[in-house]
Amino acid sequence: VEKNNIEKVEVENFSPTIITQETLGVTRNHRTREDMDVVWNADLNAVQAVGSGGDVVWSKELKNGMEPVGLSFEVDLYDNNKYQTAFAVSSAIYLVDVLGNDVSGFPYEVDGVTSLAVFDYDHNDKFRFIIATENGRLYNIRGEGNNTPGWNFNTLKDGVSIKHLAHLRVGIRDYIYAGCSDGSVKLLMRNGQIRVATPVIVNPDYA
Repeated sequence: VEKNNIEKVEVENFSPTIITQETLGVTRNHRTREDMDVVWNADLNAVQAVGSGGDVVWSKELKNGMEPVGLSFEVDLYDNNKYQTAFAVSSAIYLVDVLGNDVSGFPYEVDGVTSLAVFDYDHNDKFRFIIATENGRLYNIRGEGNNTPGWNFNTLKDGVSIKHLAHLRVGIRDYIYAGCSDGSVKLLMRNGQIRVATPVIVNPDYA
């Protein structure tokens, strides 16, 4: 049996390009009717929306030293099936349209962001941006960066801040889950006041 001659080829000084990126979320592209992966490209110091074919739909370069806080969120701010992407850095909340433009009222500047969540309580496109900060405050804005009327959250004390936010619905009642840096949990009403006290303690790094 004659063996095929296989020639060994050496490639000198080959260094593959490694792109360091982290997926933050998914936003629909109403123009192409496809999903875009929203990623953090650490090499370019940019948050990017990447189409199904790998093409970059938009790229938002951040200031030096800035990087995303938490995940991204899909928003239909104007209730017209045209989607925007919300994400946070430590000093601002961004809301970016499919062309990569900032939506009016954004970036919404606030110092020391520790967590961002976007809630649509009743699935009627009335979005609320809930923003936690290092000084124990919890902001609630809507629309083009306007304060939500009736919000009355009591600022946390003793250096405690909120690290994790989620919306829970139990029966007809809403709960805003706030996991704090000291492991304590706050269960809030829509107006920011405590709905029910709980002795539950969670790992602040995960919950």
